Amino acid sequence: MRTWFSFLKPIDRKSAARACQQCSSTSLKRTVATYPVQLTGMLAGRHLDVYRVELDRCRQCGHLMPTPEGKAKIKRCVKVGKKVIIDSILNAVTTDQDGGPPSPMLSAQMSRLAKPRNRVKGGRKPGLANP
Repeated sequence: MRTWFSFLKPIDRKSAARACQQCSSTSLKRTVATYPVQLTGMLAGRHLDVYRVELDRCRQCGHLMPTPEGKAKIKRCVKVGKKVIIDSILNAVTTDQDGGPPSPMLSAQMSRLAKPRNRVKGGRKPGLANP
């Protein structure tokens, strides 16, 4: 039997659609926690800890899943974290402690990463003076 309160209560369709990716449980709790991210590619083997990410925690198996807002934060933080790690590697290569030149293989990989991208801000073409 439905009461008149049930007609006034808004239906949140997003919360009804959420389910655990491991056990398919719909009993989830929103939490804010640290989310570990494993890096791939040239930075394989390293990991970043992204702090204060909004997550859904399954009450049955404990699996942590980032919410859409949490995924956006993870994406931003990983982008900045990769840049910081690559810059620190480049600085280590250019300032060799032995005083000798860096290894050719490592310097070739790092120089490929250090190439500036041809991005034009504000729709201006490169080489033209600002009006």
